Amino acid sequence: MKRLILYTALVLGGCQSTVTEPEQTTVLAGDYQLLSDCFYRKVATAPGFKKVDDPSTRTNTIEGRSNGGPSDKIAFTATGDGITKVRAQLATPGGSEAWAGYLSALKECENP
Repeated sequence: MKRLILYTALVLGGCQSTVTEPEQTTVLAGDYQLLSDCFYRKVATAPGFKKVDDPSTRTNTIEGRSNGGPSDKIAFTATGDGITKVRAQLATPGGSEAWAGYLSALKECENP
């Protein structure tokens, strides 16, 4: 009976996504590793950010949350020689504002 109550509570209240902002993307000139390293140094000043490198897919991912809120995920993927696609899944409230800040940092990293 306890399992049924727990299952019902999870289905009704706890398993829905709270992300309301769409996925954001941009394409940058530069190596995906160098861009992600630069971006990480700029945004990961608060605790709770981490960087995961996956050379087999030529992707680096930065995840983080500010003030204990939902986590943003920014993926840097090599799409060609010197071209990087950046895809952001924003979970922070005010995702458009967060994306504007991230985009500014990305542009600084593109043209150091």
